[in-house]
Amino acid sequence: MSRRTILILTAVILIALGAWVYVAYKKSSTPGENGAAPQSFLNSLFPFGASGTSSGTVPSGDTGGDDTTGTGTATPAVKALVQISDKLTAGFTVLPPPATTPIPVIDITAATLTPQAPAPVIPVVRFVEKGTGYVYDADALGNNQKKTSGTVIARAAEALFGDSGNTVIVRYAKSDNRTAATFLGHINKPLDGTSDGTLTGNFLADGISDIAISNDGKNLLYLLPTADGTTGLSMGTNGGNKRQRFTSSFSEWLLTWSDSGPILTTKASALVPGYAYLVTSAGIFQKIAGDINGLTTKMSPDGKVLLYSVSDGESLDLHMLRLSGNTDTDTGLQTLPEKCAWNTASTEAYCGAAASIAQAPYPDAWYQGLVHFNDAFWKIDAKTGITTQVDTGEGNYIDATNLAVDQKEQYLFFINKIDESLWSLSLAPAVH
Repeated sequence: MSRRTILILTAVILIALGAWVYVAYKKSSTPGENGAAPQSFLNSLFPFGASGTSSGTVPSGDTGGDDTTGTGTATPAVKALVQISDKLTAGFTVLPPPATTPIPVIDITAATLTPQAPAPVIPVVRFVEKGTGYVYDADALGNNQKKTSGTVIARAAEALFGDSGNTVIVRYAKSDNRTAATFLGHINKPLDGTSDGTLTGNFLADGISDIAISNDGKNLLYLLPTADGTTGLSMGTNGGNKRQRFTSSFSEWLLTWSDSGPILTTKASALVPGYAYLVTSAGIFQKIAGDINGLTTKMSPDGKVLLYSVSDGESLDLHMLRLSGNTDTDTGLQTLPEKCAWNTASTEAYCGAAASIAQAPYPDAWYQGLVHFNDAFWKIDAKTGITTQVDTGEGNYIDATNLAVDQKEQYLFFINKIDESLWSLSLAPAVH
C-alpha cells in the first residue's frame, strides 16, 4: 500500500470519528425522550457508573424538583399560598378587574411581528389595617402595596367594603369598650402622587350589632337593637334611601344578605339549638333550618344553597342544603361556614378545613380563640356535594376566615385567624 493511500485512509477515519463525536455531543445537549434529562457527553462515551435516571427514594435534603440550575440543586415548586401582608387585617375586598383589555405585546426585534398573549391580570385586594384604620392596596402576590387612605380611625376592629371597594365601613369599640361605633366612609383619591388618599363620610347609629353588604355592593343592611328586640334597616352605600326592612322581638342574630333576601341566624352555641330564617320583602320570617346545635350558616349569593354546621358538643360537621327539593348533603368536612366562601356563580364553595380537630364545643371554642384549626383548602361542588382538595396548606399554620374569591376565580383570599395576616391562594394548577 502506497504512502499516499495510507494518508487518504487516515484522513477518512479521522473525519468519520470527528463526525461521530459531533453527533454524540449534540444528542447529549438536547432533552431526552418525554422531557427526561439529557445524558452527558462523557457518559455517552463511557456508559458506566451513574446513569441519567434513578429509582428508589429521594436522598435526604433533595426536594425532588427538577434541576434547572446545572448545580445539582433541585428547584422547588412555586408555592400557591402567599402572605400578602403581615399587618393586622380588619377586613378586605377584592377589587373588580380593569374594564379595559390588556394590549398584546409585540416584539419589534423579531423576524415576524407576531403578537404575544398579554400578561395575566393579577387581582388587587384592598384592606384595612386594625388599630389605625389605614386602607391599603396590594396584588394577590403581595406586590405593589400602597396606602390608599391615610385617615386614622383609631381602634379599628372590623371593616367591610362596598361600591367596588370605594366605600368602606369601619367598626370599632368606643372608649367605654362597650359601645360599637360604625363609620361609613368613602375613599378620596390623593390630589397628587406624593400624598395618601383620605376617607370622608358619616357615623351610623351607635350600638349596631351586625352589618352586611348586598352582593352588588350598592346597599348595606344592619341590625339595631331596640327596647323591643331588633330592627333591620337598609340604606345605600351613598347614605341615601334609608328604610326599615323588618323587626324582631329577638335580638341575638347573625346577619348575611343573599339575592333572595336577608338571612338571619341565631347566635350559635354547641349547647343550644339554632335556627336560620330568610326574611322576605314583606318582612316575614321563613325558616330555612332549625333545631340544630352549633348552627352557623353561609348562604350562596343566589340564595339557593346553604352551608351550615352541626355540632355534637365535641366536634362538628359541615352540611350543604339545597333549598329546592330540601336536599341535604354531609360534605365530610369538619369545619364552619365562616371558613368558606362562595364563587360569584354560586356553583362552588371554597373552605379551609383541618384533617382533624380537637374535641371541643364548637363553634364556642373557636369563637373564643381557645382552639385553632390547621387548614388545608377544599372545593365543594354545589350540585353534587363532592369535595376536592385544592391545597394542603403547604406546611403553614393557617386558620382561615373571612374568605373571598375574585370574580374570575383565580385566587382565594383569606385572613389567618391566628395572627390576622392577609393571604392568597392561587387556584390555578401548581407551577413547577
